[in-house]
Amino acid sequence: MYAFGILLLALLIMNINIELLHDRPDLIPKVVKWCYEEFSYQTPEESYEDWLADFKNQASNINKLPICHVLLKGDQLLATASLVEHDLDSYEHYGPWLANVVVAPHLRGQGIGTNFIAQIMRIASGFNRKFWYLHTSDKVSFYTKMGWEVVERANGVNFDTTILRVANG
Repeated sequence: MYAFGILLLALLIMNINIELLHDRPDLIPKVVKWCYEEFSYQTPEESYEDWLADFKNQASNINKLPICHVLLKGDQLLATASLVEHDLDSYEHYGPWLANVVVAPHLRGQGIGTNFIAQIMRIASGFNRKFWYLHTSDKVSFYTKMGWEVVERANGVNFDTTILRVANG
């Protein structure tokens, strides 16, 4: 808990904070653009407009899933992540999920994603779920270093992915 307090203090000093997308609807287009560019290959049947509708739904929620958080430095978007009930077709038996994790490309590799995900998972602990899941095609090592464990490898129609989970709290 002490380390969490130090991290939170450091973020506040640097004017970096986590906000709900609900409180920053002006960022919806940028969040959708980032996520669509990063992940739309997984669901090519979904249009940009479908993604926009999904994130508008996430932005309508404050304390229930699906919900989206953004990491900001002042008004600059640094990262985004969603907490959702379902994220991978044919794997509805898993959930809830950490999804749509994107860090601004010019900030990757600086520890921002690691710290942001740690904070998001602290927020997620308030939902009282036994486990949280995610899937990734290329960041398995990144997540296992943070304590996520591989559940299975999944072969999708459009992509192959690895499903991981972490205990809540």
